[in-house]
Amino acid sequence: MVVLCNMRMFIGIPIKKEVLPYIENIQDELLSLSIQGRKSPLHQMHLTLCFMKEISREKIEILIDYIHSLRLNECILEFNKVNHFTQSNTSLFYIEVNARKELILLQQKIWEGLKKLNIPFDHNKGTFHITIARNVVIKQKAFRLIQPMPRVMRVDSISLIESKLTERGAIHITKESFSLLGKTSTLI
Repeated sequence: MVVLCNMRMFIGIPIKKEVLPYIENIQDELLSLSIQGRKSPLHQMHLTLCFMKEISREKIEILIDYIHSLRLNECILEFNKVNHFTQSNTSLFYIEVNARKELILLQQKIWEGLKKLNIPFDHNKGTFHITIARNVVIKQKAFRLIQPMPRVMRVDSISLIESKLTERGAIHITKESFSLLGKTSTLI
């Protein structure tokens, strides 16, 4: 008997290395104003476009082939402000990303494909964001003091990423990367 295991997967935009010092400075400033908290690992920084929960290996292979067949265009991430939400008495802090038209279209194209392939996913149309810290307890709304300089990042690829839950938090493993088309690119 063959046991097939499902994997927790998401499609995300990996954050480029040259942007990581910018994010690390924000993390350091945030945690200096906090009583407790845990930074999100820099090597796992991403913006989630679609979370698929658990899917089978067969569906993953079909999804990889499908995404490779799409004509997905490059876009720009515009980092906005630091914000947070609280759930069960702990806070998650993130950098908001402006919902530019190109980013929304990229997400919609991926969602359309998942629907066609009958792959269940989270339809949450929440704020585009990059999680920078978890379990943060901050001193008296001090995070309002954190006002990062605006920053942009060119997005030229997306990734299919597995999220393995461990006692120390999630570990992200890139299963496949997909290049996006530049404005002057053509398919061969």
